[in-house]
Amino acid sequence: MLSNTGNKAVRPDRGVISAEEILSATARHLDYNKNNLLNARRGRGADNVGRGIAMKLCQNLGSMKLSAMAELFGVGSDSAISLATGRFSQTLSTDRRLEKIFNCIYQDLTP
Repeated sequence: MLSNTGNKAVRPDRGVISAEEILSATARHLDYNKNNLLNARRGRGADNVGRGIAMKLCQNLGSMKLSAMAELFGVGSDSAISLATGRFSQTLSTDRRLEKIFNCIYQDLTP
């Protein structure tokens, strides 16, 4: 919903969503344990989709700085978070099933 002030359309400020809310919604939608979203799994066939969704939502909806995200997700550096969210965005743009899941969680968090 946009309001009009003069010639400029002004978007109302939507509240920043907490990382806790994002992690809870992601875990609920994917039927994961919330702690599984915070710990990376390594190796062949590792499922880090929920973690990627949570990171991207923290970036988009939580307006979190990379350093705060790195601390939350136990990643060594800001650049590692940037790379992870960038890779996830690329995957999201080509995987329609993943895009539907992401959008469902996004809409759940932004009524």
